[in-house]
Amino acid sequence: DARAPLPARSRSFFSALSFWLLLAVAIICTVKVLALSASPKIVVVGSNPGASSYLQPITVYAAVAQKLLAGSVTNRSKLTVDTRGVSQGLEREFPELADVSMSIPLVSNRPVIYVQPAVPSLILQSPTGNFALSSSGLALTRVSALPSNISLLVDQSGLVPRLGKQVVPSSTVSFV
Repeated sequence: DARAPLPARSRSFFSALSFWLLLAVAIICTVKVLALSASPKIVVVGSNPGASSYLQPITVYAAVAQKLLAGSVTNRSKLTVDTRGVSQGLEREFPELADVSMSIPLVSNRPVIYVQPAVPSLILQSPTGNFALSSSGLALTRVSALPSNISLLVDQSGLVPRLGKQVVPSSTVSFV
């Protein structure tokens, strides 16, 4: 029972078909590996003991990061994503964050955003509420509970602090 070899024309058709199928699979795999999801994973690093009183829930950071990632078509690819722009956007939106960095995974499609909370150096008690201030005098966030391990500065001038803005000079923070 000897099998007859396929004609040359038949062999070239099957080899061409296998080549095109292999090429299509390679292109699909490449697109899948380079695609980037718009829903990042948020990881809080270097959290200090009092951070829970002024940090937002992780879902709030994730929602803003997702909006920033979805804001540009170039953020859909690992090759063209603007990691610096997303990090800076989160830092502008949330002054309570000292540092934000974004990592693009090699295998996964979900970006990882690392957020590091700023350490409050002073609590400003003003007529409009209590505010955590950074070492540079920036208003980080409103605080409802006064932490016992941070100095308190009582404002009697009627100053209205705005989040993310300079409230007092850094020399005042370091003096207190």
